[in-house]
Amino acid sequence: MAERTEDSDFFQDLHRFAFVLTRNADTARRIVTESLDEALQRHRGHLEHERWVVLCFQGVRKRALANVTTPKPALRNVPDELPPDADRVLADADPDLVLAALHNLPEPGRSALVVLLLKVLDAEAMEKMLGVGLGELSDAVHAARLSLIEACRVVRPVS
Repeated sequence: MAERTEDSDFFQDLHRFAFVLTRNADTARRIVTESLDEALQRHRGHLEHERWVVLCFQGVRKRALANVTTPKPALRNVPDELPPDADRVLADADPDLVLAALHNLPEPGRSALVVLLLKVLDAEAMEKMLGVGLGELSDAVHAARLSLIEACRVVRPVS
């Protein structure tokens, strides 16, 4: 896992993760505080740093998901590759549309994609946080990316 240079980065990452999942700054702040309090009370510094980070992200995710509704994953065949215009679609999309589309993705893809985009955990830590294997994690991230791209695709009228 990549080393963080300062504790403030860790707290900012937790808050951004909570905010993207809940879309509410007050709720994000509350669940981060609750998650950190719980981790401190339960483990009192008896954990290695990586395990501590995973537990904090698990606590935030658990509380965030309890505060929002998320669609159930759709059972469908997912293409193996991203569309060739994927980068352009996301770059051209309104940021509010991207955030709304991200918020509406099914779990665990939504949480995994947010952590991946924020670059706060490596794949092994993401597996532990989400309680899934690497194959399921990879499939969930890929399906979430495809869903996000399709939700952000803007149909432009032909001139």
